[in-house]
Amino acid sequence: MYSGSTVEITMDDFNSAMVLEPTLWDSHLEVYGLVKKKATNPHAAIVNALGTTFTTADFKSEYQKQRNTLPDNRSITRYLNSLVADKLIERVKKGAYRKL
Repeated sequence: MYSGSTVEITMDDFNSAMVLEPTLWDSHLEVYGLVKKKATNPHAAIVNALGTTFTTADFKSEYQKQRNTLPDNRSITRYLNSLVADKLIERVKKGAYRKL
């Protein structure tokens, strides 16, 4: 909210800001890079709720429980493959997975 007051900045304040700005910008870019790299798989919460080993049927059941919807088998397969690609789980055998 604008109250009509004037804020004055001294030359010392301005010079300090000019000295700090590159450091602050570099820190911002570094943090942004770290956050961007740590994207999580949207299905990780489902895997976290399951045991160490689980089946496709277990994943499907937990998905339905958490999301209140049941996608088709093709989508479940795609979700599991994305979890394998993100190295959150590994395929032990057909229809069986293990958390990493």
